[in-house]
Parts: sequence; structure tokens; C-alpha cells
Amino acid sequence: MTLDVSDALPYGPLERIEVYFEHDGPRFFALRSLSLDVRLLAFCTDEDDDTVDFLYLVLSPQRFQQVRSGSIGLREAFEAAEPWSIWRVVEHYGGGLPYADAGAVRFQEISDEDLPTDSARLNLPTPTVPALDLSQLEAEATSSLRTIAALELDAESQNLTEFSLRSLGQIGTRFQDSLDALAKEEAGRRNSRGVASMRATDEVQMNVLELRAASFAVVLGTDKRGRLLEHADSVEATLARLVGLVELGHQPDALIAELREHYGSVARARVVGLLRAVQQANSGLGVVLSPQGKRATAARLRADEVDSAVARIDALEDVVNPVAVPRGVLYGANARTGTFDLYDAVRARRVSGKVAPEAREQVDGLRVGMHAWVEADLLEHLDFSASEEEGGATYTLVRIAQRTPVADDLGVGDTVDQQDGGDEGPRTV
Repeated sequence: MTLDVSDALPYGPLERIEVYFEHDGPRFFALRSLSLDVRLLAFCTDEDDDTVDFLYLVLSPQRFQQVRSGSIGLREAFEAAEPWSIWRVVEHYGGGLPYADAGAVRFQEISDEDLPTDSARLNLPTPTVPALDLSQLEAEATSSLRTIAALELDAESQNLTEFSLRSLGQIGTRFQDSLDALAKEEAGRRNSRGVASMRATDEVQMNVLELRAASFAVVLGTDKRGRLLEHADSVEATLARLVGLVELGHQPDALIAELREHYGSVARARVVGLLRAVQQANSGLGVVLSPQGKRATAARLRADEVDSAVARIDALEDVVNPVAVPRGVLYGANARTGTFDLYDAVRARRVSGKVAPEAREQVDGLRVGMHAWVEADLLEHLDFSASEEEGGATYTLVRIAQRTPVADDLGVGDTVDQQDGGDEGPRTV
């Protein structure tokens, strides 16, 4: 047992809040004052039949969080203690009623054998912000008339509600990139080059609202600047896609099948890029969607599940698809590097890549420019592990020939450089 030492110390009524070690009663524990904003750590240093000796260390709530999480070692906390913050408390049990007395001591007056070792520290999860509460997100979505989301992360060996700024920036960028690409998918406008249309993505731009503990959660809301109301249906549908994909991450083959069958190369690359960024941070991943006036939904992957999903994707072999370009414009070709750049007028997209050896002679001498009409055959290599800059797909030119313009081609060459996001004009060699 231990005594209530509230009367022996000048901090008012004390309440024990945690016990870290027990032996015939609590021997290492934490207390809080019910009248002052302080915490206390109590360490048993010696005991016999009649007495139990303790050292009490008085801490601010912030310092207590640092010590509890392991960010500050126990001996270091004693060394940094302010005057009148260390007390030697003796509980007396020999004869009569048990009682306690206390006296302040300086760190220099404490023997090494009574102090914790240099390596001794606590190591407990210690949230420093309120916990993530889905009911609160639902209330916020309703009151603010906008969709609320949350990005949940956790860092290895990080007990406090803290996260690497560099990793958070990378993950945040990949998260927004994924929403941009999924918004285009939702709108039915797949883009193979990775240039997101402002019209398709403006509605899903997210702002950081606050932080929550989960162990680290970023609460997000749609950016309503310049708009009275958001397009709630499209925002909800886009975020629901991402929640669904994260949920499929529990079964990597199911995730791969979904991405392969229902999403374009850019969306695939963006989602895989998000998983890679989370993996590099040694974190798990959770995505929460809280629409206006509806129940919140969430999907979460542990860090090992993120690792498994990325490993399975990395083990995939490329999928090679033949692509015929019956009407195209050859923007440029480089004989030295063996590269090409052309506009596919049928699919309204611009593609570039390597020239296969068998097509190099065919390319040599062809006119390039906005009116350089050609027909070509390509091989599209779909690679789930391609970098986001590659857009998840690479191309090889295997055949090309000059095409005589027909009536359908007239005027198209004058505008191809304005299509597909306003690309720069043709190049020649």
C-alpha cells in the first residue's frame, strides 16, 4: 500500500493517475494535483518494515508528457528540475497510525543509487492533442456545410502526437495528387499524361483544419474559398473511391485488380505513390470520409499491410498493350537518343517514349511539326511500380509512316498544341 501524501506536500489534494510498477503496493507511479496544474512522478528508493522512502518529482503537464513518452529520460528530468520540485517523502508504518512527512531536496543532494540510471525512461503512447472522434467530424461537416476528411498516420517509435515534417509534406502531396487523379476518373476524363484538369480537380482541393491523435491525424476540409457551396456529390464520390482503395489494401491482389480494371495509368500511379510515401515514413495509413449529413466511413491499413501491398505491386510484371494510332501528328523525333513525341488525334492525347530499333529507319527523314501527319503503332507498357512522373505507363514506337491528310485532318494540326492541358508547340531535329 501507499499513503495519501496530499497533506505532506504543498500541492493540494493529489490523485494517482497511473501506476508503472508495483511490489507490495505501487512503487513507481504518477499523480496529478486537483487544485494546481501540475503532475508528480513518485519513485520508491528504499523500504523496510517500518518505512517506505520515495522521491517525488513535480512536473508541468507538458514536461510530464515528454517524460511519459520517453522523449526525456527519467534521470534527465531530475537533472532539469526547478528549485523546490524534488521532494523526499517518507511513509511511516511502525506503531500507531501510518503517516507521511516530506522535505524538499536538491538534485545534487541525491545519491546515485537513489536516482534512475541514465538509460531509464518510460515509453508510452502520449497523445498531445484530442483523439480523433468520428462523431465530431460528422458534426463539423454538418455545421460547416462541407465535406470533412482525415488522413491518419502513425510513426514507428513515436509516442507523442508528432510526425516528420518532410514525410508529412510528401504524404500530403501524394494524398492531394491521388484525389486529383481520382476526381478525373469520377468525372469520366482519364488522363494518360498526368496533367490534371483544373475543372476536374478544383472541387477536391483540401485544406488542413486541425490535428488529432490517432496516433497522428490531419483533419481536412474542402477549400471553399471563392465558392459559397461545394459540389458535395463529386467530392464525396472522389473521397469514397480512395477509402475503397485503401480498404482493398488488406488484400493486395484485389487492390491491383481494381486499379488495373477500373482506373487509368495516372490514377494507378498516384495511388501507388501515396502508398510508397507512407511506407517510406514507416507508417500505417487511414482515410476517413465524413460527408455532409451522413455517417463517417473509414479504411485503415497497418504499416505491415502497407509494406505488403507495395511489395506485391513491385513484384508485378509489366502489362504490354499494342496501341494503334491511325491519325497522329509527329511533334518531334531525336535520332541520337532514339526518342519520339507525337499527338494521338483519335484519343486526343500526347505520348512520347523510345523508338524501337526496327522503327528507327522509318522515323529518319519524316517531317515533324503541327502538320506532320503520320500513322503509327505503339506498345504501351503499364507498370504499377513506375514513378509518378512516368504516369504509370511508358511507350515504344514500333512502326510509323507518313499519312496523307484527309478532310477529317484539316484544322486539327493547328490546335493540337492547345489541347491536353496547353502543351508547348512542336519540336524538330
